[in-house]
Amino acid sequence: MTRDKNKKKPPAVQQEKLNPRELNTEENKHSNHPLLDTASAEIKKYLHDLIEEFKDVLLIQVRQDIKKLIKEMTSPAQENTDGRTEEIRKEREASEEEFKHNLEYMKQIQREYQETQNSIEYWQNALTETKDNLLKLEERFRAYERERKSLLKITRNQKEAILKLEDDKKIHNLRIKNVSEEAGTSKNEIQKIFTEILKQNFPRIAKRNDIQIKEAYRTPATYNQNRSTPRHIIIEIPEIHQKNRILKAARERMQVTYNGKSIKITADLSTQTLKSRREWGEIFQVLKEKNMQPKFIYPSKLSLKINEEIRYFQDKEELWEFVATNPTLQRALKDITEKERKRYQDYSYSGREASVNGADHGMRE
Repeated sequence: MTRDKNKKKPPAVQQEKLNPRELNTEENKHSNHPLLDTASAEIKKYLHDLIEEFKDVLLIQVRQDIKKLIKEMTSPAQENTDGRTEEIRKEREASEEEFKHNLEYMKQIQREYQETQNSIEYWQNALTETKDNLLKLEERFRAYERERKSLLKITRNQKEAILKLEDDKKIHNLRIKNVSEEAGTSKNEIQKIFTEILKQNFPRIAKRNDIQIKEAYRTPATYNQNRSTPRHIIIEIPEIHQKNRILKAARERMQVTYNGKSIKITADLSTQTLKSRREWGEIFQVLKEKNMQPKFIYPSKLSLKINEEIRYFQDKEELWEFVATNPTLQRALKDITEKERKRYQDYSYSGREASVNGADHGMRE
């Protein structure tokens, strides 16, 4: 080093060489000797200059050593930091990718939620519309039902009126069954037969001798040789109360005969009225067994006594409608066969269907 070449040599000290022990002894003895003071000052000055000279060199060397030490110490940390940074970068990229995926998924969920909301709103509107349509249909059905009942009532009334016209023509007539053809077929012969029947079965009525006969004939007018039973006899009596008195006496007697053979005396009713009465047969019998006093009101109405009240029914439909609301009748008619109920239900349904179709046609018109 240049500095080493230019090092100043320490000044020579003109002194005697002393033994250290002696020096120490001398120093102890002569501590304030002038030569020692001069040498000490020179040495201090030399050391000071030497320190100043090497100060910068030492500082540079120290700095270099510190940098080297720092580099050696920070190099592994740097490598670790770089590795961690790369790891963090990858984690960040993975997090960003996952975030994007979750964001897209959330957007998809949001779209599906919106679609679901729209679907719910659509079906709510459809349900509301359906309810409105059902209400309208119910109202139409009620209108049809009212119209059906009205039409059935009109039909029933018309049917009753027609039957009444037919039966009114026969309201004065008595019908006598099972009298042989050999007994007589002419009007006079038939009048004699009727008079004899009264004498044999109803002597009180015969004694009064007030029964007037307007017409007497067999029906049908022409005799069929293939017919297995004799034709019926029709007796027309102008006074209805006289006819009813004979019918009542016949019901009370239970068995009426002519010349020892059983015959039957009934009111002369139309074919439809007889059919209507026959349809009441099983129900009539059950009501009679239950002591409800069933009776036929001319021409084919059924009357019965229930809860001390007399009720009248034009047909079975009217009766079943009342039965549905009356527990007493429900118990009384519980033994009616399912066949009877089904026949009524089929009739009721077909009548309802026909009336509804007619009402629908009428409304369209």
